[in-house]
Amino acid sequence: MFIMDIHTHTAAYSPCSITDPVEHIRRAAAVGLDGICITEHDRPWLSWEWQALQRDARGLNIILLPGQEIRCHDAEGRTKGDFLIFGPEIIIERPLTPQALIGLIHERRGIVIAAHPYRGDMRFLGAGDLLYELDQDGIEVYHPHHTRSGLDKAKAAAEKLDRAATGASDAHRLEEIGTLGTIFPEPVANLEDLVRQIKAKKTTPVSMLPGWPEEEWF
Repeated sequence: MFIMDIHTHTAAYSPCSITDPVEHIRRAAAVGLDGICITEHDRPWLSWEWQALQRDARGLNIILLPGQEIRCHDAEGRTKGDFLIFGPEIIIERPLTPQALIGLIHERRGIVIAAHPYRGDMRFLGAGDLLYELDQDGIEVYHPHHTRSGLDKAKAAAEKLDRAATGASDAHRLEEIGTLGTIFPEPVANLEDLVRQIKAKKTTPVSMLPGWPEEEWF
């Protein structure tokens, strides 16, 4: 069993986060995660900066992998949800529809996970029932802004569509890291391992919060 928090943000490239990248991975190691993904909003890290951060992660004996969280829009510019992408090193230079994003990432042999699709506080940031029209590879079931109803809808969509179910903290602060996560049945050493296990639908969302999701924590 290998536990990762696959949706987190740092202050380096996500203005909404307040965590220093080095402290971010130190916290991940301290709370007992096996790995963590940094998924900044709408852009990748510069390669030389990422390599330096990966050296820090290796020193802490924790796997660090890159991803991105991309906000999609329709042809009229309306928000159609946030999506996590893993695999290709790509810069999204223009607004894309969810369908166009998924097609682009699949061409590059990557994967797409619908982030917080039934987010209760800001519904326009989740794809909602649009999930049923899309070919995403995974659905984020455990998310701190999913109400019990939202969690149930996300779980039902993952089961009906036969997609990987994941969980993540969407951490923007140190204390949030590792509160929710994803169990991989096999070790994840690199992006290829993560992509393969998501595609194989072998993942399970997990909470490190006693009683959640039955009890309210957020």
